[in-house]
Amino acid sequence: MTQRWYESRMNQAAAIGGFFVLAAAIAGSFFAARRPPDLTELEIRTRVGGAQAVLTRIALDPEAQLVDSATFQQLASNLVIVTDSFGVAIAKPDEYYWTLGEVGRPSRLSILDVPTYGLSVRVFMSLFGPDTLPALRSFGVRLDTPLHLEFTNRSTIDGLAFTRNPYDDDLLLDRALDALYDGDLSDVPPSELGEMREYFRSVMDSIIAADLTKETRVDVGVFVTPVDEKNLRASGRGAFKRQTLLDDAVVLLNNPFVAPTFLYVDREGGMAAFNHSVVLEDVLVDGVTTAEAVLNRVGYVVDLGGRAYLIELQYLSTQPESTLRDLQGFFRSVRILR
Repeated sequence: MTQRWYESRMNQAAAIGGFFVLAAAIAGSFFAARRPPDLTELEIRTRVGGAQAVLTRIALDPEAQLVDSATFQQLASNLVIVTDSFGVAIAKPDEYYWTLGEVGRPSRLSILDVPTYGLSVRVFMSLFGPDTLPALRSFGVRLDTPLHLEFTNRSTIDGLAFTRNPYDDDLLLDRALDALYDGDLSDVPPSELGEMREYFRSVMDSIIAADLTKETRVDVGVFVTPVDEKNLRASGRGAFKRQTLLDDAVVLLNNPFVAPTFLYVDREGGMAAFNHSVVLEDVLVDGVTTAEAVLNRVGYVVDLGGRAYLIELQYLSTQPESTLRDLQGFFRSVRILR
């Protein structure tokens, strides 16, 4: 049977990717020239009855966490585990359920986990070669057992429905088809146009259905990730070098297709603060139905010249308060060799 033009893999990818890459670019991260003088705390939030509330605030003082070599060497005698090769130190946990050391690439969650949105961005990013970010080495403290999230037909991530099929909108779908069709779409007989619409809707539906069967892992902990020029070159993004290593690190470690709750960059001070928290609704957390929660991901980036460091805390608002207290202690304990 002869393949119809819209059944080719290339046209499928183009139709899936085109619109959402544009939407992602519009929603992309923004930069402020300077850090506001009153930005001295990071908020950890929860959500109850559709409204967010502050659980606690964490002091933001990167300067106090940068130490000289003499101070850094003394940390080991204070029951602090030190990763000498990357100049990172963090307090040793008291409880058995925390893992300390190299933790690989921390698993995170964002609107890119919404199937149709995430797929479109992956199609676009494949133009730049394979994803080499797993080669980044992160250090820190995380819970031995990650959270396991499952999504349903009712789930949302930051208000975006997990099962939303954008091609249920005929106007949007017709614009995508018009961009691909070699000719005037208005000349296509109604019956054939209907077949095209149903075909692309079914492709999207199958993608969504496959993702509903997956379980998403999310790490909870405090993580420190060094990044330098070698990471940028390995990721294939060195060709798009920005003004400073700080800017490059912010983009590399915080996906540019996801708008943060806030992101402030102080280039002169070599520091950036961010909040990439997301609101979850109607999800299963470790098998338990959770009506609403906030997955908090907050932290900062410091640029020390040849290397930048991302320091982040990730915590789900439905977890015990004792977990949050431990995380606050780990976050405050981080020391980096200046």
